[in-house]
Amino acid sequence: MVVENLSNLNNNSKLKGRLSKNIRSSIGAWNYSYWINRVEMNSQINRVSFRTVQPYYTSQKCPICSHTDSKNRVEEIFLCQNCGHSDNADINAAKNIRERFLTGKYGSCYKLENKSDLGTYNIV
Repeated sequence: MVVENLSNLNNNSKLKGRLSKNIRSSIGAWNYSYWINRVEMNSQINRVSFRTVQPYYTSQKCPICSHTDSKNRVEEIFLCQNCGHSDNADINAAKNIRERFLTGKYGSCYKLENKSDLGTYNIV
């Protein structure tokens, strides 16, 4: 299981103006941390590998031509300004997250140096 390593979730919250920045920040951070910790704990219990990747530009990068532009994503639609690839913005981001994981530190080239690196996870 691979997720984005997100932070500062409530900086542009709809509650802006009604709640202070500190309250919005603590509510969002607690909620996200709570659910991520639960998912990670259940992954360990079920022996499923749990990893995070950096979230930078995952919803703005084209998985076909790798063109990154803020104009590629308009609300829930992804339309590459370079090659014309179109997709749902969230599905496009998920494809980029998967690609970032597969080509990153724990991707297909990952090899255990010793068994202690594995811990309770299974690398598949």
